[in-house]
Amino acid sequence: MSSVTKSNYPSKTEIDELAARWNELKQAERELRDERWALEEALADRLGRVSEGALTAAGHVYTFQTRFRISRSLDENAWERIRDRVPADKQPVRWKAQLDTRRYLELARREPALAQVVGEAVEERVCKVSVSVSERNTANRARGFTATTARK
Repeated sequence: MSSVTKSNYPSKTEIDELAARWNELKQAERELRDERWALEEALADRLGRVSEGALTAAGHVYTFQTRFRISRSLDENAWERIRDRVPADKQPVRWKAQLDTRRYLELARREPALAQVVGEAVEERVCKVSVSVSERNTANRARGFTATTARK
């Protein structure tokens, strides 16, 4: 249910002000993130690096730990080609059930009773609001058109 009504919908000026502030904060966030990442790299260089694992250093007030990881994933097509060459009891692969959200929502629309049964095994979490801001198309700005909505 939407909480937006005509009485609380922001004016175009307010939208522009909010979007400009959002852009400023996003830029500041990127700059701070980049600065933090540079500091983390410098700390890792000072403490030392290992191929995988963690190193810890303690000061008078703070302790920090650097963790070095390698992300690994499975190329399913390559695995299918070689899996018969690896004994079944030594195969380092597990298969995980994954919800097909599109099909689940379609099931809820077409067969609510069945979807309710499936829903007993579905965990739902409300996600963080996603916001995107884009500058309006400058060619249409004077005429009041957005980049995605053209009026005749």
